[in-house]
Amino acid sequence: MNKTILATSLTALALASSASGVVVASLATETGVGLNGTGFTSTVADDDLLQTEAFTETHLSDFDTNAAAALSLSDGVISTSSATDGSGGRFGVNGDGRFIEYIFTDTQVDIESLVLTVHWADRTDIAFTVSTSTDGVNFTPSTIAVDGLDNAAGAFGDLTPGTGVATNAINQVTISDDTGANLFSGVQGIRFDFTPNNPPGGNNFNGVYREIDIIGVAVPEPSSALLGLLGGLVAFRRRR
Repeated sequence: MNKTILATSLTALALASSASGVVVASLATETGVGLNGTGFTSTVADDDLLQTEAFTETHLSDFDTNAAAALSLSDGVISTSSATDGSGGRFGVNGDGRFIEYIFTDTQVDIESLVLTVHWADRTDIAFTVSTSTDGVNFTPSTIAVDGLDNAAGAFGDLTPGTGVATNAINQVTISDDTGANLFSGVQGIRFDFTPNNPPGGNNFNGVYREIDIIGVAVPEPSSALLGLLGGLVAFRRRR
């Protein structure tokens, strides 16, 4: 079967504006390889903050509700099959209140971009909001709210249960600032609340999420930064 890759910058989905720039969502879609095809070229990050930093997670999902479902979102792997993923779990959204929350246990982080990957036939709808925490306890909603990204053709709108796309598809949405500035700075936790756009029930899952990539850097502890500065001053004086 033919494979099509669409990369569309959705200027209509400008999520927020700031002094730095505009927070935008871009959608990349790959289709046409069949329900259990092996020809996907889409990739996910294996060196993002969920790979390099320690964290704890809390979640509520459908389809698979165990730890494997949550692990599948942070293992740096997406599957070419509808039925499995790198960790063996599938994070489905089929009702209200579905979420995943990450608390970084050793450091605060600066977040540059977010990439969410959804994969499974007509269950490729993407809809979520983002909240962040600076103390790992109290979360504040952000202005990021993605609603109704779906369809293998990259259309913008709600998926109609029972129709959707005819073949397996991978949808990836990237959230970033159009100037390259950080989305969030100095955060300890991040939470994704997933929104069902379709009536729940049966097999009409809105989306089966396969991976969340949190791209950014760890914020050095103040003591570490101070030691680095002192070390630099000592080296400078020695050179003089």
